[in-house]
Amino acid sequence: MNVHLAQYNIAVLRHPMEHPDNRSFSDLLDETNRLAEASPGFVWRHGIDSRDVDDTAYDDPHVLVNASVWESFEQLRDYAFRGWHRDVFKRRAEWFVASAATMWWVPAGHLPSLHECVARLAFQHVHGSGPYAFGMNEKHAQLVVERRPQADSTDLVACLDGNHVATADLVSDGRVARVSGLSAGESDVDAWLLDAAKVAALELGCSAINVGDGSEQPIGRPYHWPPR
Repeated sequence: MNVHLAQYNIAVLRHPMEHPDNRSFSDLLDETNRLAEASPGFVWRHGIDSRDVDDTAYDDPHVLVNASVWESFEQLRDYAFRGWHRDVFKRRAEWFVASAATMWWVPAGHLPSLHECVARLAFQHVHGSGPYAFGMNEKHAQLVVERRPQADSTDLVACLDGNHVATADLVSDGRVARVSGLSAGESDVDAWLLDAAKVAALELGCSAINVGDGSEQPIGRPYHWPPR
């Protein structure tokens, strides 16, 4: 399977976006984004404009978000820690009081939604770094969870270092997403697939999920800070 690297990061502004101290940050955004898109290995970035405080995944307008996909870890690292972006990154304390970031592997061609991005960061916050969500320069087995839409269901296929390790089947009735092929949290793989199933269910418009034991777990939009 050909894979790419997704990254998602958030930063908490020291002042509201309209504050004069943020002018220097705002003035750098367009060039920063242009250089990212022109960098070797760049695939895609979410079109959020950080200057629009209503365009965010969180209720707090101080929280800015960024998501992108790259062909490789090395190419993302070269952009992030060399040249223009390195110099901007060194100035982050001028504008931000806190930040957080996560990365994960995706099948080539997959573009993560904000639901997925926020859920990965929340998963890392709760469970720590691992193959499902990890930080820069961390070494973990390469995990890819691929969604394969079928006629009336979605298969979630987990591959670890290129080897198929598990498949879960998700079927939606419009409100409840029923998942077969895994047990709720009994192993790391089950936990990864359950989290991926919840995100897929949210994007299908479901408000609850059933993992095969007859009970329904309510699910909500995973948009909160700090992640829980």
